[in-house]
Amino acid sequence: MKNYLLILIFLTATPAFAQIENNMKKNTSGMYGQGSQGGIYVYDDGTFALFGYATLVMGKYTLTDNHINFIPDIPKQAFTVLGRKNPNIKKGVKFTFTRAF
Repeated sequence: MKNYLLILIFLTATPAFAQIENNMKKNTSGMYGQGSQGGIYVYDDGTFALFGYATLVMGKYTLTDNHINFIPDIPKQAFTVLGRKNPNIKKGVKFTFTRAF
């Protein structure tokens, strides 16, 4: 009887969790990846999430004079994103990070 009850609970709980909306991608302005293990989510509300292997840095960004500035919520999680214009890249962007993940 216990097994039937556990199976019933599992079957009813799974669809309920499947309906929860993924807020990480809901209001995303863009996702810029570096390979398959790292990248940056940029959100409409001025926040970002930089992720890599066993790393997550969250913070705010500002756009001024065609520049983007990332400010981490925790100052000791400082990082630098370098970029340059490459006319050979027709779609997307490439990132280089100055600190290893």
